[in-house]
Amino acid sequence: MKKINDLNFQKKGNRQIDNSIIVTGNGFDLTCGLESGYEHFFKWCTDNIENYVNVLNLKSNLEYYLDLIRDYFKKNDKLSIWDLYFIIYTPLNIDLWCNIEKEIHNSININFWDNVLLSINYYIKNLKWQENEYLIFSAIFIDRYYGIKEDRTPLFKQLYKPMEITSQQFYDDLLQELSILETRFSKYLTIELEKNDNYYSNQNALIKSLLKFTTENDNFKILSFNYTPYDKNIRFLNIHGNLSNPIFGISDLNNKHTDAAIFTKSFRRTIIDLPHMPEFIGNQKNNIIFYGTSFNDLDFDHYNLIINSFGDGQIFFCYSNYGGKDRKSEYIKSVKRLIEKLESNFLHLIEHEKIIIKEINTI
Repeated sequence: MKKINDLNFQKKGNRQIDNSIIVTGNGFDLTCGLESGYEHFFKWCTDNIENYVNVLNLKSNLEYYLDLIRDYFKKNDKLSIWDLYFIIYTPLNIDLWCNIEKEIHNSININFWDNVLLSINYYIKNLKWQENEYLIFSAIFIDRYYGIKEDRTPLFKQLYKPMEITSQQFYDDLLQELSILETRFSKYLTIELEKNDNYYSNQNALIKSLLKFTTENDNFKILSFNYTPYDKNIRFLNIHGNLSNPIFGISDLNNKHTDAAIFTKSFRRTIIDLPHMPEFIGNQKNNIIFYGTSFNDLDFDHYNLIINSFGDGQIFFCYSNYGGKDRKSEYIKSVKRLIEKLESNFLHLIEHEKIIIKEINTI
């Protein structure tokens, strides 16, 4: 891996690098007043998605209400199997989307869904359920995709020919369930943007502040991990899809499941034909300005590409304090962790002003 401190760069005073890339994450939208966190989305789901709150209320007694929960899913095809997974296995006060994507990643890598598939095929073969934690998920999949009737008559059993659901077929269906969630989030975010009259003015003000306290020039492009658009005069690229087609996905790194490769962000970016970052950035040298990104492991390949391929100049890591708390220490720790994962010396880069930590006053 190419180390950051092997790169040649020019300090701001030399004025030889006038191009900047602003890299934004969900913290950017939150600072602009948009309720775009998972916790906000979850609350909206409880208030607006039919039977969502009913499933939530049965969380601690699912095994006693199998038929009722199956009925909820039969009546509302806008409920997703991922809703059920997150309700059961994920803390509902999570506010970082990267943690939700981490849950998707982990559920695949611990073979949770492979076990659901085993449970499905067991039922198809034997026409009876295995009593385990995968039963409710298996039953919903059978109801929604595989159409196996729970018929116990002798004639049915005599004529019945079991079929095996393949791993590829199952993971295609599991991805379809994720698309239900993505479509819903697209609707939610569109509603929130329409409600927030100040979002775009806040967005422009924050961009001006970032440039003022970093590179002091206005020749920039934006790489965004968000789905929200920017002003029509701003050159920007939404890395993970856009408002009408958001992508929730996992990293190529450490994904060992062949049939789950369709869940990786790189695969899904290719399917919807999103522009590639090198094509968008071009061959110019750049300073990099980060704001509102979580530096999570699932997007490490993107951070690596941005810093080591496009970051010839200085790299500004910008943060704001919120919630009445000084965030500098925790932010520096997250930056240090990222830099060391890139196999570079954090303190060396700080001392030589390759990396600069900047506090930005909130709007």
